[in-house]
Order: sequence, then C-alpha cells, then structure tokens
Amino acid sequence: VIGFPAALQMALTAFSNVFVQSYIAGVNGNQTLCLSGWTSYSKIDQFIFLPMQSLSLAATTFVGQNLGNRDLKRAKKGTYIAYFMATCITLFLIIVVMIFAPHLAAVFNPDTGVVYYAKILLRSLTPFYIFCCVNQIFSAALRGAGNTRAPMLIMLVSFVLFRQIYLFVV
Repeated sequence: VIGFPAALQMALTAFSNVFVQSYIAGVNGNQTLCLSGWTSYSKIDQFIFLPMQSLSLAATTFVGQNLGNRDLKRAKKGTYIAYFMATCITLFLIIVVMIFAPHLAAVFNPDTGVVYYAKILLRSLTPFYIFCCVNQIFSAALRGAGNTRAPMLIMLVSFVLFRQIYLFVV
C-alpha cells in the first residue's frame, strides 16, 4: 500500500527520461555531442538532487514517527526545517553549478562540443531546481503521514506529464 505508489512513480519517471533524451537529441544537429552533453549534465544533476532527496527521505521518516506519537506540531516543524535546509543547500549548489558549469561538465567529458551542450543544459535547467525542494520535501511529508497516492500523482504530473507535454510543444 505504501511502497507500490512510490515504486510506480519512480519507474514511470525513469521511463519518461528516455523520451526527454529523444526530444533533446531530436532538436539538435549533432546528436552524439548533444546526448553526451546530456549524460554529463545528468551526472551533475544527480549531485544536486542528492541532498534534497536525502532530506525528503528523512522528512518521510520524521513525519511518520512524530505522527505515530501524535505530535503534529513537531511533524510540521520538522517538515519546514527540512524544506529550509533543502532550499539552502540547493541554492548553494545552484550557484556553484552556474559559475563552474563548463568545468564541472569537463570532469565527465573534456570534449569541447560535449562541454558546450552540458553547459547549456546546466545553465538553463539548474536555476529551477529550487522549486523541486517544495515538491520533494512536502511530498515526502505526505508519504510519512500515510498519504502515498497524492505524492505519486503530484510527482507523475510534474515530472512526467507536464514535462512531456512541454517538450512536445516546444
């Protein structure tokens, strides 16, 4: 009951990334360099998301334990602290990535064409990660409260449906 919606959400999100890659490769002349740039970007993306996801997992457990102890006030406070921490860490990482995007991309592939595409992706998408903190932390808090369907629907709509429609239109 609790694990299946989360597993379904993660599987569909991972599957939708295949289509994201095809959209990105399809609009660029040099698909090999573009997809290599995407690969470099996605590795850096994982580093940015890691603290946010770790805090969201902690929030799930924290909320579940405190609601189990009937301490709603502490569960809410912990959620807001996790959100604040995730936002601060993510903001710091966004600034670092925006400044050092070419250097970070070159760590994974020093080819200038690959670095070019990775830099474009990093500088275009990274600033919006600040909004993911809201999505990740509060969805995790809902899961901790026992509501697994709403976070699954929120994540699927935002990370799969909206993204696919946007990429198709653009």
